[in-house]
Amino acid sequence: MRRAVAASPADIALRVHLAELLEAAGERDEAVSVIAAVVATEPENVRARSVMLRLLSPPSSRPSAPSADPDPVPETPIEESPFDWGSAEDQVANLFQPAFVETDDTS
Repeated sequence: MRRAVAASPADIALRVHLAELLEAAGERDEAVSVIAAVVATEPENVRARSVMLRLLSPPSSRPSAPSADPDPVPETPIEESPFDWGSAEDQVANLFQPAFVETDDTS
């Protein structure tokens, strides 16, 4: 990853990702150095600021690092909605004609 950042030093997302990987590996000092350069370049970058805040927070108040899977599948199945979407579609099917569709009305 360090070689990728060296090859593309202007790639901000790559630098932020490197800082997160360094944090996960316990290399906090180097992660702070990398993310500080990003924040200096793009102070409005919300993700970079979040990583910096996490790195500089005391361990007891530090928010946890994002998980590898940001959108995990729920363990319990989602219940089906009692709303009948098919019936609703049938009720409004003929209210409007599709836009930009030409019909062959020769009758």
